[in-house]
Amino acid sequence: MKLLLISSLLFISTFIFAQEDTIAFAPDRPGQTTGTSIATKGYFHIETGYSYSKFAENYTSIDYTRNIDNNFGTLLRYGIFKNTEIRLNIGYNWTKKAIGKGNSSLSSIYKSLPLSPGIKISIFEEKGIIPSITFFGHLNLPDFYNGDSDFNNVTPLFGFAFSNTINDYFSIGYNIGASWYNIYAGTWYYESKYTYIYSTMTTQTFYSLAFCFTPLKNFACFVEPYGTYNTYDKFSNLIDFGISYSLRHNLAIDLYGKPSLFNNAITQDWYIAGGISYRLPK
Repeated sequence: MKLLLISSLLFISTFIFAQEDTIAFAPDRPGQTTGTSIATKGYFHIETGYSYSKFAENYTSIDYTRNIDNNFGTLLRYGIFKNTEIRLNIGYNWTKKAIGKGNSSLSSIYKSLPLSPGIKISIFEEKGIIPSITFFGHLNLPDFYNGDSDFNNVTPLFGFAFSNTINDYFSIGYNIGASWYNIYAGTWYYESKYTYIYSTMTTQTFYSLAFCFTPLKNFACFVEPYGTYNTYDKFSNLIDFGISYSLRHNLAIDLYGKPSLFNNAITQDWYIAGGISYRLPK
């Protein structure tokens, strides 16, 4: 009787895990491109990571360098329907600035990032050369906690994600969309310092194009051109590279970054990032 009970339990466990393995797990990490996959109905994703960036800005009279920009970000996803998931971006930022030649003036800023709830809806599944199409959108909420004037309005972001499977090893993912944000209207000099004045929101369009190669079942790598356009900074075209590895059917890790390429006068010099994605058991 005991042997029969143990055998039954082993069979049930094997069946459960076999069923679990058949459910696709496709994180929206790493990189800039949002994937077309939707979180499976009833399942909860936690996709979190850390990035270390260096920014550089050069002027004729002073040399301004943002030495360190640390971002801790987490994307929470939950499948509510077969073709729909709800999302929430949360994060924390630590920035160390150096202003003036020789980094003569140093300052550090610590702040949580505004909450960004969102939704993702599958519109069309891939058929032949016609790509999978998914809509995604977020609302960046005002920053009441830190009082940051960069985030004093509700600012939307939306886009469309596309993907094409070339063969068992190659695939392409691409995004196009737009976001709204505050810009500086100008500066004025008062009491020996510059004060920035904000204007109304402006629109920024963005794109990304990820070329993915999967030489092994659990391992993938990618190269990803991406960029933005707005009336303030004009075009910004960048590129990053990365890898991801699935440790289990519901657990993946990643590492990616951008070298010092395609830098403008005001841009991100380079960054490196890594993270982990986990789908909780149902």
